[in-house]
Amino acid sequence: MSVPSIPPEAPELPPPPQGTSGCMTAFLLLLGILLLLPGLCALLAMGQFGVDTGFVVILLITAVIAAVGIWLIRIAVRGR
Repeated sequence: MSVPSIPPEAPELPPPPQGTSGCMTAFLLLLGILLLLPGLCALLAMGQFGVDTGFVVILLITAVIAAVGIWLIRIAVRGR
């Protein structure tokens, strides 16, 4: 018997899964749209009632919530 000089090649691994599943995409889109609603309501109220100093704090908080909603929508769409 002879000893082979070249070692056998390692088996190839399958590529890691890409993106999110269909249910997760739908959930992220729904949650992102729900998080956009407070920002939209604050903008509509600002247009109707004007800008107060106390209202600016509420507007900033709802803007952050809406930004998280946009971020979730981007994750859902990019993960496809």
